[in-house]
Amino acid sequence: MTIWNRWWQRLTIYPKLVMSFLIIILPVFAVSLSMNVMGAESVRKEITHSMSTSARQYLNLISMDLNRAIRQQREYINHKDLINLAIKAPVMTEIEKTASIVRLQQQLRQFKSENAFIEDTILFIPAIGRTLSANDGSVQTIVQEEYEAMKAFAGRMDMPLISWRNKLYLNFSYPDAITLTGQKEPLFLLTLELSKSGLQDALSQFRFGRSGGAILASTQSDWIVSSPGGETFNEHLKSYLSQEETITGTSELPSLRMGDQRYTVVMDRDSSLGITLIAYVEESDLLGPIKKYRTWFWVLCVLSILAVIAFSYWIYKWIHQPLKKLVFAFRRVEQGNLQVTVPHVNHDEFGYLFVQFNGMVAEIKRLIQEVYEKNYRLQVSEYRQLQSQINPHFLYNSFFIIYRMAKLQETDTVIRLTQHLGEYFRFITRDGTDEVLLREELTHAKNYVDIQSIRFNNRINALFEDFPAIADTITVPRLIVQPIIENVYQHAFRNKLSDGIMQISFQLDIDVLCIVVEDNGSEKNNDALEELNKRLLISERDMETTGMINVHHRLRIKYGKAGGLYLSPSALGGLKVQITIPLQGGELHAEPDHR
Repeated sequence: MTIWNRWWQRLTIYPKLVMSFLIIILPVFAVSLSMNVMGAESVRKEITHSMSTSARQYLNLISMDLNRAIRQQREYINHKDLINLAIKAPVMTEIEKTASIVRLQQQLRQFKSENAFIEDTILFIPAIGRTLSANDGSVQTIVQEEYEAMKAFAGRMDMPLISWRNKLYLNFSYPDAITLTGQKEPLFLLTLELSKSGLQDALSQFRFGRSGGAILASTQSDWIVSSPGGETFNEHLKSYLSQEETITGTSELPSLRMGDQRYTVVMDRDSSLGITLIAYVEESDLLGPIKKYRTWFWVLCVLSILAVIAFSYWIYKWIHQPLKKLVFAFRRVEQGNLQVTVPHVNHDEFGYLFVQFNGMVAEIKRLIQEVYEKNYRLQVSEYRQLQSQINPHFLYNSFFIIYRMAKLQETDTVIRLTQHLGEYFRFITRDGTDEVLLREELTHAKNYVDIQSIRFNNRINALFEDFPAIADTITVPRLIVQPIIENVYQHAFRNKLSDGIMQISFQLDIDVLCIVVEDNGSEKNNDALEELNKRLLISERDMETTGMINVHHRLRIKYGKAGGLYLSPSALGGLKVQITIPLQGGELHAEPDHR
């Protein structure tokens, strides 16, 4: 492989296209230059110079009116009624406020009538929460969205004219928005809505020839006002405004072709207002009968066609073929083939795309495997948990208690116990869903507490707080509360013959709900609690996940590190277990309360 080939392969697509285009188009440029130099060039220059001079003068007239409006805006700083409403409104009587508002409306109407380019004058006074308008003469409540939009643009010296919702505005706030600190609001905001029709009427008076027209555009935003019939030029002239070299002062822009007509374009810019006046006229109006060198035109057409054919071939080779290869690879992935890879030789943009495509396919394979393992682990974990809940020991004890109560003819207690047992086994044996409403989960846990309360009679006092209102709106994995309570009965109260206390409470924060289970069973030292918390973090696949560890792992699978269990000493003297449930499914903004 030669040095030239290696160098060419390392180039990106853009320089390849540019170099090829230049190589092909240079002869066309030479012919075009020869044609332009002959005959019509001198005429074009003279007329273009005249257009540029007129554009400058006309833009100055428009700028003078707009600058006068800006100066009048700033004169409102010393308006007595406006200052009173903006500062003294809380201590003014309603009659004084009304009188001040009426005088201000008269001033706004007069302000509007003095300038043909003003459609409406709008005054925002935050102190009284009202908007005054010269058009309708009414006093309206401030529309917050409009006020915030106008305030954001007020005082921007680099862009006095702004466009919002297809309207043009001049904004002034006092104090100036730049001097405001913190969250302070301005005393007032005076907004002038410019009249597009007025500007269009002014632009319609500035034209060259029968086909000419003018466009007024902003160099900082995307608004454009054109003379009647010039709307079709708006999008075409936006590209010229984006070129910095064509907007620095008065200049002639490159000719613009639309359809079968070519236009000469000139412009002038007012940097203080950030506006540009663009004038255009058909070259046929300028050049008139000058139609020499038509032969050169046909030569240019033939060369252009040949250039398009050659350039299209190279486009096909460098862009279409790699795209076709990439599309074919994507279709194979859509069909489920994750073994596909796209070879890459060049170091251009397509080489980068091919590398990223291969990496994407590999990442998809990894994520599919990870999701599959997580779902499998979740199913196995819940299956083991369900198995652990339906144990003969609990069932035998319940039936023995029912037998003993029936023998003692404690009918009411038997009814309550069998009802709780029925609800208990109905909940843990139903399938078809991995998640339930939090209220259903808490009701199941309370059924279990009621069963145990009957069983242990006066030995253990269980305090179950009222369910929070949010329990009706969020879903949680099944069987996350009852196993924690069961652990208390099996371990904390195993050797406690009386005065057992268990408390189930709720702690609701902005983005997290904690279900707290506390007992006064055997006290655990710090080393024992630390060991229990470490066991919760173990995530080996082959470990037996039952009880608290099962609950912790299932919460981590659903919520990530934001959910799970946390163990700490209880104020009752035993163990405190916090079941943490994020309410937004993401990481917590702050650590839960582990007191």
